Amino acid sequence: MKIENGATHRLVRGRLAQVVWKNIRVAPQTGVTANKSRIVLVRGPIEFVNRVTLWRLLGSRTRFLDVVYEYATPGVVMFHFASFRAQAQAAECIILSETARLGIEGVKIEFGLDPCE
Repeated sequence: MKIENGATHRLVRGRLAQVVWKNIRVAPQTGVTANKSRIVLVRGPIEFVNRVTLWRLLGSRTRFLDVVYEYATPGVVMFHFASFRAQAQAAECIILSETARLGIEGVKIEFGLDPCE
């Protein structure tokens, strides 16, 4: 291992790889997004709110979907995403626009407690 200009060089499979910390800093969220997280809980009619239907809807339009939980209570599904802004918020918009387009009523979206916070 060799350190040069803050970067670490490591030998991987005979090649020298450069590893650098990526410092992305984000200010604490306030206002509209303060109560949102990577955990999306969807409740509604079981014809729409079920693992298969929502997986098809979101799987084709989002990436990095970590975990899907379907509760014993019909019509309740929880999604764990890798990020809030790029995925959980997009999933909320996709579900709301699809329910409006199809005229489905009674679908509610909540953001759960993030296990990483």
